[in-house]
Amino acid sequence: MKSLRTLGMIATLALSVSAFAADVSGMWKGKMSMDMSAVKKEMAGRMAGMKPEQKKQMAAQMAMAENMFKTMIFELNLNKNGTYTMKNPMSPGAQGKGESGKWKLAGNTITMTDDNAKSQMKVVSGKLNGSGKVFVIDMSEVARKSAPKGSKIPAMTLTFTKG
Repeated sequence: MKSLRTLGMIATLALSVSAFAADVSGMWKGKMSMDMSAVKKEMAGRMAGMKPEQKKQMAAQMAMAENMFKTMIFELNLNKNGTYTMKNPMSPGAQGKGESGKWKLAGNTITMTDDNAKSQMKVVSGKLNGSGKVFVIDMSEVARKSAPKGSKIPAMTLTFTKG
């Protein structure tokens, strides 16, 4: 009797895991966020010796970058067959091409492998929240892999919501 109960619990768990896995496929919308205060602090140090006109140009570029992060929307489609496409219409040179590759779910981690990337950013992983409707990629960790050694990388996340 005890083994039947255990078998029943295992079957229920397996069904719930497969239902959860099927639930992550579909369209996701993503927003990038960055610790702009850390970026501004870093830039203030670099701008200290600049001429006033250069400081003005840098400040304008920082404001433009901050606005870009606030308005940038990523579109991610996790297909049921284990492939994905991701687009960011605001990305320079993207022209709607985006990226594509394969994805897999293991526990609460979604891992995406870009078919075309030739850098450390070929594989990225994000964690699903408990509801399975939000997953977050720590982009600062991704950036550290491809940045020159010793670079100061601000906290950055790419948060996807299933919609």
